[in-house]
Amino acid sequence: MSEGSSPGLSLLDLLQDPTGLCVLTAQGEFAFVGPDRQLTIDQALTSAWLEHNHRFLSEYYNDPAVERRRAAILHQTRTAKPWGTLTLNLQDDALRLLYPVSGRQAGELTAFQRRNREKSLFQGMGVMLEYRNDLSPKTVVFCPVLHDRHTTLDRYADWLERGSDGIDRIAPVLEVLNLVATLPIETRQGERVHHLVRALHRRLIRKDKRQSSGLEVEGGYVSAGDPNDIWGNQQRQGDAAHDDSSVTSTHTGTVTTTLKRAKPLAEGEPVSPQRLRFFAHFEQLDPVKLQMIADRALVQMTPPSAQLLNRGSDDPWNLYLLEGTVSLVAEDGSVTTLEGGTPRARAPLAFLRPRKYTVMAITKVFYISVHDTLLKVVQSSGRPVKPPPATFTVSADE
Repeated sequence: MSEGSSPGLSLLDLLQDPTGLCVLTAQGEFAFVGPDRQLTIDQALTSAWLEHNHRFLSEYYNDPAVERRRAAILHQTRTAKPWGTLTLNLQDDALRLLYPVSGRQAGELTAFQRRNREKSLFQGMGVMLEYRNDLSPKTVVFCPVLHDRHTTLDRYADWLERGSDGIDRIAPVLEVLNLVATLPIETRQGERVHHLVRALHRRLIRKDKRQSSGLEVEGGYVSAGDPNDIWGNQQRQGDAAHDDSSVTSTHTGTVTTTLKRAKPLAEGEPVSPQRLRFFAHFEQLDPVKLQMIADRALVQMTPPSAQLLNRGSDDPWNLYLLEGTVSLVAEDGSVTTLEGGTPRARAPLAFLRPRKYTVMAITKVFYISVHDTLLKVVQSSGRPVKPPPATFTVSADE
């Protein structure tokens, strides 16, 4: 990485392929990481925004806390996350915008919001680029770029939710700045801003690239060389407490699977392969591919009134409802409710992209999320083994 090979920019060396990331230089230039891992200035984009960028950086350096100019930081964690150690850590104000909870715009973050604070670099940047508010869908809310202010992790101790120590004083940080934070709403709705967002999005969100990251299938698991791989490379075995029972009818040959749990669903638990077969995307997968999903599909929980998906968004995650009730709000205001375990819940929530519905939790909701890339891998690599026709019933045995 060029621009002096600063400790901050050296964080990007942790990525197998940082191509497409945008760095805002100290001179206010837009520099993009190329396939050779070198920074190249986009002269046209820089020329159009240089005056704004100079003013933005000058005011930011004078008072980094003003006007919510910083949306997140990028740093290396001491323990591995599902995507590796290079982690994007969202600021509180950004979390409240991206993961709103009904009736709460300030105060302490909810457990749901805190759980979404840390993300992989590409996922976090993508979520911000694609976020829109339902009340003003044409208004760009985030325009995230990386910036190296040559700071260390101890400067952000209030985000860490832990004590800071000597290691933090030498740990480099890249900041994620929101270039449109200071612009009025009418400007953020204009073509100039939308052109910048499209330029960043086109380089960053490259689904074809993310789907060809050297995947191999070894012993029933997906492995990849990218330490920030979007589905992680941890091999987690199924939870024996969540075994399912299958009964085959001697008259019809129909397999009826009743999902019985020794304990209620809890966040962070794996989902058994048989439970996954309830969902239409997974019912005909062979055991090897089903296990690929099961090893990575940990249960997530959302409290009542929390927003799971935003209408108009185009993020690459597919949410499958396990338990609980959600509402789907269409553009015209019409509302449909959906309950986990029912036939209509066999498809992912608001599956079409851009999403046609905003999805809100009515009750406490348990779900799993599967990335487009992993879904494509299990559906396209090799020929699936088609199981016997199956009907599913979900019991409430707790």
